[in-house]
Amino acid sequence: MLCERCHKREATVFRERIIGGIREQVNLCEECAVKEDPMISVIIGLEKLFSGQHKPTGVPLKEPGLDDRCPSCGTSLREIQTGQVRIGCGVCWRFFKKKLIPIVAACQKGATRHVGKRPGKVKPITESTVSPEIKPLDLMEEKRKLVAELEKAVQAEEFEKAALLRDKIKEID
Repeated sequence: MLCERCHKREATVFRERIIGGIREQVNLCEECAVKEDPMISVIIGLEKLFSGQHKPTGVPLKEPGLDDRCPSCGTSLREIQTGQVRIGCGVCWRFFKKKLIPIVAACQKGATRHVGKRPGKVKPITESTVSPEIKPLDLMEEKRKLVAELEKAVQAEEFEKAALLRDKIKEID
């Protein structure tokens, strides 16, 4: 069976989609399948590896260079470094990992994981922002208890009590 896209090579990738109850089957060669969805190359490689068809070349894998592109979204490391684009997708993170860690560290004041931002009005939870009878480690447990009480109060139609509990929960959040 020939590929339905190029009509030149043997179809070896068979995709089936069901959209709105209508079944569609597409038969593609490896090249056309990878052009349609670059992640298919990973699946094809794994299939060959597990079926014994994979023949190692002995050539070590090289680290991606500035002009190498993400196999999923096509973003290059040069585009990321120059700020032309943001990191395109989750595959970019894995593909460019060794090159991205120093960039992330520079942006995150030395941290290699995202540390995020906190709005200026929100204060971090400390001993001084929490009432003395509740310690920060107990806040989650306290919130769980208040939510359970709130549910009971609503079911019992004790709406004034429920409003007070709601306010207490908001203070914890």
